[in-house]
Amino acid sequence: MNGHAECLEVLLQRGAKKDQLTEEVLVNAAREGHLDVLKILLRVGAGAKESREEALRAAADGGHRACIVALLDAGVDVNARDTYTQHTALYLAAMNGHAECLEVLLQRGAKKDQLTEEVLVNAAREGHLDVLKILLRVGAGAKESREEALRAAADGGHRGCIVALLDAGVDVNARDIETKHTALSLAAMNGHAECVEVLLQRGAKKDQLTEEVLVNAAREGHLDVLKILLRVGVGTKKSPKEALRVAAMRGHKGCIVALLDVGVDVNAGGIRKKHTALYLAAWYGHAECVEVLLQRGAKKDQLTEEVLVNAAREGHLDVLKILLRVGAGAKESREEALRVAAREGHEGCIVALLDAGVDVNARNNSSRTALHCAAWDGHAECVKELLERGAKKELEDMHGRTAVCLARETNQEACIDILLN
Repeated sequence: MNGHAECLEVLLQRGAKKDQLTEEVLVNAAREGHLDVLKILLRVGAGAKESREEALRAAADGGHRACIVALLDAGVDVNARDTYTQHTALYLAAMNGHAECLEVLLQRGAKKDQLTEEVLVNAAREGHLDVLKILLRVGAGAKESREEALRAAADGGHRGCIVALLDAGVDVNARDIETKHTALSLAAMNGHAECVEVLLQRGAKKDQLTEEVLVNAAREGHLDVLKILLRVGVGTKKSPKEALRVAAMRGHKGCIVALLDVGVDVNAGGIRKKHTALYLAAWYGHAECVEVLLQRGAKKDQLTEEVLVNAAREGHLDVLKILLRVGAGAKESREEALRVAAREGHEGCIVALLDAGVDVNARNNSSRTALHCAAWDGHAECVKELLERGAKKELEDMHGRTAVCLARETNQEACIDILLN
């Protein structure tokens, strides 16, 4: 079972009974590729017909060419099928990408009709190029399945398989009957730039590259695909603007630059006009994108008070620093941002806001300060920072409660200790 052939030999020589070499042992040797053990087992007659056939399938499944040869040399039927699955050694070798095993099985008489359309499409999907070439050479697959294989190869990004299928005469523009997808649209949607290039070079029609494909490339950060799409002129005036916004929302700086380089309006809004690329980049915390958009002419008035407070709430420190640097937010919204940062426990944001001159003791409509907010939610480090920066412990909210009272109400022991000491 563990593949120790020399040990097996000596044990047999010293009288070990062969009936211990069960069918399980034979199949295991083939599955694990223990060739020398397998040869001994075959020599001493281990395994009935059915188990030897199972061993052949196991060897093919695992890609053990030499074991396949040994079993065939011992007279095992190359076309034997599994009783339940109907799988043959040839089918299993092909499905698992074992090209050398596939070749030897064909040479030893395996019937080609076992190489079904499923096998062909699987080879393309998994990128088993050598297997795919054999399948195409022996004529596996009808027209429709070869077209499906092309789409599967494009979907998976297997350039070599695409080339092999096109070289075999598959229609580069063939569409899926239900989804209407082509190899080109699938390659583009999944970000496989090399596949997009080769399909275009081999005659794929550009009208398959819809506005949806362009926006998807920007959304997913498929920069190389996006550059190809822009180069070949995909998209109307509207879709590149949408692509810019989704690239900003997802934080894909390279895609933003590529779109701006082809002249997309940096200040274009969406259905909600305020949702520009700059607004979305700032809202979702993508500081590098905010910087590049500002450098490329985005208007600062898009950085609303709402954006400032959100940066403090989410702990987007780098974005917050940019917003403060460019003057975003009036006095009241900066004070609100401080309280929100304290409530959420973002010490870095508190420091940035205080460094920008925000009043550490500014109150909201409930007369609460940032210190009240930090104490209530148990952010001890924030409480400490606020006290060091001049927060007044004695200030009461509209209900007459100080920060330590609020900390007691919510059992924030660490905050209580800091406030009392």
